[in-house]
Amino acid sequence: MNKAFLFMALLLCTGLTFGQSKKNNTKSNEKVPLRDLTPQERNAKIKEQINSNDIGPGPGPRMPEEDETVYNAAAVEVRPDFPGGMKMLQKYIANNIKADAEGTSITRIIVSFVIEKDGSLSQINAVSNSVFNKNEVIQAIKKMPKWLPAEMNGKKVRSSYTFPIMISNN
Repeated sequence: MNKAFLFMALLLCTGLTFGQSKKNNTKSNEKVPLRDLTPQERNAKIKEQINSNDIGPGPGPRMPEEDETVYNAAAVEVRPDFPGGMKMLQKYIANNIKADAEGTSITRIIVSFVIEKDGSLSQINAVSNSVFNKNEVIQAIKKMPKWLPAEMNGKKVRSSYTFPIMISNN
């Protein structure tokens, strides 16, 4: 009798567990958690929500991440350019940087900066043995007009640019 009772109890529990059917009426207005749906029902529900603009709480669709990589100006498809080209850059530097009257006859300054996607300049740095000339150069670079930015795969990208400046007192 004990075996029969256990068998009946087991049969009854199994029937209750596996015999119940889910009521998933995805057409009703009742919100059903997506985790309770089958994969096919889940995909249909997601498509329905996207089409009706009734997307529930959550992070939402992932936006493509903005490329913040700083490319070397020599390694891009379209190189950055000063408005008017290299001759205009040389003219701008000659007109906006003055030599240190007390300095040596020739001062060499290495200038580097990042040209942003909109053509503005950031991370301006100058290396020189003359503090006066270094500060003068940094101020002139900060006042530069916007550059034409570099491009990779048809999109504007950030790029680094480095060039030497020779200042002579003569």
